Amino acid sequence: MLVLGARRCLGGLFSAMAFVDSGDAHPSRCPALLRGAKLLARDATPYLARELADVHWLKVGDSALSIDPLSSQGVQTAIGTALHAAITINTLLDSPGLQPGDGHIALDFYRKRLRHSSAIHGAMARRFYREQYDVAGGQFWLARAGTPEPLQTIDPRLHPDSVIRLSPRAHIVLVPAATDRYVVATKGVELDGEVFAFLSGVQFADYAGALRTPARIREVARQWSHEMPPGVPEQILQFACAKGIVEILSTVS
Repeated sequence: MLVLGARRCLGGLFSAMAFVDSGDAHPSRCPALLRGAKLLARDATPYLARELADVHWLKVGDSALSIDPLSSQGVQTAIGTALHAAITINTLLDSPGLQPGDGHIALDFYRKRLRHSSAIHGAMARRFYREQYDVAGGQFWLARAGTPEPLQTIDPRLHPDSVIRLSPRAHIVLVPAATDRYVVATKGVELDGEVFAFLSGVQFADYAGALRTPARIREVARQWSHEMPPGVPEQILQFACAKGIVEILSTVS
């Protein structure tokens, strides 16, 4: 995919941008608005570098990943890679708790953050392409559109007296996470390859273990409320149920 930019004097200076397939970049096939203008073409194909970091180097910005310009998050993403790189490098060079050979913790954090960013923005762009296709149609939009996303609704089975438990597929593992200065190994909950460390600012693994024993939502929320702000236990349980981390064993009609 290419992004074409143009400027032309038409009673004043204006600029325009068009997304086209590389085969449609010939001036005769460009949108009418751009004909006769001086065109600047740039490859806008998203990518993620196969190798993102090693003990002596990290890729930052466009050298690490490029996202679809339709998501309009390129500068923010580039700055994000720099911030993640900074805390990773600071950990490798300065962390007092880092033991010899533990540098992989910081590097693993950096790789996962960039891969997650690439995946999130890819999903965002596919949603935008789908929205445009639903309005205007066209093979260009359809080829890049994702499948329609289901509406996020509150699970009607989440009654305070519903019985829940931690999914048998969920495991408590050590995962890399960032503090204000360093990357550290902390506890997280892993489910089918996806890891959850903090939910609503709470280290979820500290509470997830107790959910291996079935309990009513009302009782779980009451116990957690002694250590969490109001409303947070319910938010965490809603999210955990939606993600399948927590299973609903019985419901109340």
